[in-house]
Amino acid sequence: MKPHFIVIGAQKCGTTTICRELERHPQIALFPNKETHFFSFRYGRGLEWYEGLFDGLDAEVVGEGSPSYTTGEFSALAAERIAQDVPDVKLIFIARHPLHRLPSGYVQLFDSDLNPGTFEEELKRSPKLIPASCFDARLNEYRTRFPSESLHVMFLEDLKADYSGELARLFDFLGVDPTFALSPPLAPQNTRAHKRVDGRLLRQLRKSRSFLSLNWRLPRPLKKALIPLLRKKISVDVSWTPALHAYAVEQIREDAERFLETNGKPLDYWDWEQRP
Repeated sequence: MKPHFIVIGAQKCGTTTICRELERHPQIALFPNKETHFFSFRYGRGLEWYEGLFDGLDAEVVGEGSPSYTTGEFSALAAERIAQDVPDVKLIFIARHPLHRLPSGYVQLFDSDLNPGTFEEELKRSPKLIPASCFDARLNEYRTRFPSESLHVMFLEDLKADYSGELARLFDFLGVDPTFALSPPLAPQNTRAHKRVDGRLLRQLRKSRSFLSLNWRLPRPLKKALIPLLRKKISVDVSWTPALHAYAVEQIREDAERFLETNGKPLDYWDWEQRP
């Protein structure tokens, strides 16, 4: 079975929260582990393997969410592969202030066991940070390959301001009952405060060829209970100096303003001033 929709990103902008809300809808089912990363770094497993991940999902609409599809290193390649293999799929993208996602993106590098340098060093070299915050450039890879009606763009700020309204518009985009909404809304999922880094035992386990399959088969409550035993909390410096803030604004602002204009937002929707 091929997915009807994919949450393609952006990383650290609320994709996990959106996916959890989607799977609460009775007409929707998600791949249980949310992220397949098939069109980024598991493409070699083949389309048959990918389609098999959705077999057995009992719902009118099925999908997945892999923010790696709009990171700086994978956006063009993932867009090309998705357009080739699932051309009729619907795509969901959620953005937030591009500067505000950078500290969370940096902490994610530790969570992914990438052994990063300092916050400043990674801002200037990692494709998962500033390039991934250039939303217009990332989405342009999809706009050139998919019709506009296949792409639904959300803003985390709008979701916080009108949670039920934003979900209703998302459900309508997917062709399911837009009046369905569970109350209260979910607490934010997979935030920076939740991030952890692998302990020695888990690093060894990940080297096993069977680890991915085992990890996906474990029930979510069990994995949640095991996390404190296998992963330790991340504590790193993500503070902004005036010079680093100015550098990031210079790299991102032009792209951000194009993105806002394309999606019907005023140019002052995001504030670029550094706050104490």
